[in-house]
Amino acid sequence: MSAQARSALAKGRVDSRLLATLAALSARHSVRILAFGDANPGAGPAIPLRSADLATADGTAGLSPAAYRRWLVSFLRAQRAEYRASSITVRQAPGGTIVRVEFAAPSAIIGPAG
Repeated sequence: MSAQARSALAKGRVDSRLLATLAALSARHSVRILAFGDANPGAGPAIPLRSADLATADGTAGLSPAAYRRWLVSFLRAQRAEYRASSITVRQAPGGTIVRVEFAAPSAIIGPAG
């Protein structure tokens, strides 16, 4: 896990849906988290980070990079509705292929009745 990702986790800044999904992924194979992020520019520290960039190769999984990437994307797409990401994208980066998993902002904010 990158230092940025480790810091976000330690500070409790990661969306609980994303944490649950990462836990489910890591129960099957190890997962390398490159970074956490949020699609909302200027979001304050109280807003949970709703996306993660994941490496698509894992030498300990016993799968080729292409097979691991297919497994990763397939697993993410197969989640129950409440844990299914709103966006799963695969892109090339200088260090290799990255899968970005992103959850939508909550559709409603529940607060005190007024």
